[in-house]
Amino acid sequence: MNTIIIFNFKGGVTKTTTTILAANFLDVYHGKKVALIDADDDQWSSYSVYEEEKKKLVSQYTEKQIDDLLKNKKIADIDVYKMYTSEVLELRKKLIENNNYDFLFIDLGQRNIEDTFDIFKEADHIIVPYSKDSEEIKKSVVFTNVIKRNFPEKNIKSLVVKIEKNKIDDFMGIRKNLKERYNNDFYESVILKRDRYPQKRSLIWPLNLAEEKRDFGKGLISFINEFLKQF
Repeated sequence: MNTIIIFNFKGGVTKTTTTILAANFLDVYHGKKVALIDADDDQWSSYSVYEEEKKKLVSQYTEKQIDDLLKNKKIADIDVYKMYTSEVLELRKKLIENNNYDFLFIDLGQRNIEDTFDIFKEADHIIVPYSKDSEEIKKSVVFTNVIKRNFPEKNIKSLVVKIEKNKIDDFMGIRKNLKERYNNDFYESVILKRDRYPQKRSLIWPLNLAEEKRDFGKGLISFINEFLKQF
C-alpha cells in the first residue's frame, strides 16, 4: 500500500479537491483499491463530502442497483475514514496489515509541520500543489525544502493546478526556475482551472471521461498516468 499526501502550507490551493479527484479517478478508471483518511479535524471536508453523497446514494437507489453500479464501475468504492492526526498512523498500520489497498490518501488540511511530522515520515509520495498565487509558490518551496532536509529519500514533487490554458507557458518558466534554484522536482502534467473540479468533486461519482479527454495532457488523465509511474 502506497501512502500519498497532497499538501501545501497555503490554504485554498485545492489540496482536498485534488485528493478527492485523484482517489476517485484511480478507483473508477484504473481499477485501484483506494482508501482515504480525512485528518483535517478543523472541518473534515473530505469525510463530509463522502457522508453526504452516501446518504443521497442510499436514498435514490436500491441495494441491488448500488451493487450493479459498483460492479460496472459507474461509481467508486472508496473507503473513507475520519480521524484525528494522533490516530492516523495506527489506522495506517492496520490497513497495511490487512493488505486491502493499493493507495492510501491522507488529507491533512491546514497543518503545521510539527503536528504532522511523523505522518510525513511515513509517506511514500508527497505532492505539493500551487497555482498563480505567489504565496502558494513561496510556501510550496518552503514546505518542499523542509521535507527534503528532514527526509531526503522522499519522493516529493510539485504540481501546477487551477491555471488558465493561456498561462501555461508562464508556469513552465516558473517550474524551470524552481528546479534550477531549489532542485524542485515537478510533474510534467498540469491541471487546468475547470469549474467542474470543485463543483463535481466526488468520492462516489466519477467525472465524465469524455470531458477529461478533451483536456488530455493538461488535466487528470495525464496527471494520474504520470502519478502511477512513481510506483
